[in-house]
Amino acid sequence: MNFQWSKEYETGVAKFDEQHKALFTLVLKLQTAMEKNEGSSATRGILEELIGYTKSHFKDEEAALEASGFSGLAAHREEHVKLTNQVGRYYSDLITGKIVFSGAILNFLLNWLTEHIAKCDKEYGPHFSKHPVRPS
Repeated sequence: MNFQWSKEYETGVAKFDEQHKALFTLVLKLQTAMEKNEGSSATRGILEELIGYTKSHFKDEEAALEASGFSGLAAHREEHVKLTNQVGRYYSDLITGKIVFSGAILNFLLNWLTEHIAKCDKEYGPHFSKHPVRPS
């Protein structure tokens, strides 16, 4: 799979586009490790990095959406909770030995990230153009 950032994922909010690019980079790091047969050894560290980064990103995004009065905030927040919970389950299973690195983790992240940004996050671009809030 050719997984890379492209203009189709741009929301029009520079800060969030940069954060999304960083998320793409983390998932690409996982994909590259998998292609080099280093998936198992790399997964734990990458998931730890991803969990930390997504918490910070989601906090920034949700704060800006709330401050601007975005009507889709509750649904957007729910999507964030679903990702956080699923990645947490993968991480827990990985560190307790229930699973080793699986392509399912990579596929989940690839699909979630591209779908979430292309659909959910792109919805707030036009909203911020009408209700500007400077993301902190």
